[in-house]
Amino acid sequence: MSDFIKKVDLFNVVFPKLSTFEKNDWEENFMVEFTHDSTSIKGNTLTLIETKMILDHIVSAETSLRELDEVRDHASTWTFVKENAHKGVALTEHQGYP
Repeated sequence: MSDFIKKVDLFNVVFPKLSTFEKNDWEENFMVEFTHDSTSIKGNTLTLIETKMILDHIVSAETSLRELDEVRDHASTWTFVKENAHKGVALTEHQGYP
């Protein structure tokens, strides 16, 4: 069994047992790390802490507009994807983004 499958199986066992606070905390941490990792692939130089601050609506004066927009755009796109997945809406390349 691959490591990925093991992790998915573990997640499916553990996540439903978490409290609402723990689930929200997990989702927030995932959003910060996923956003940081995804934007850094494109050359974004913000630290994990700076990314979290932006997601919490705290922006340093030294943050470039490009990096700020990348973090905000990634977060809003991920939220869009999650909302559509919860609704059972299939995502396509032709689907409009608000």
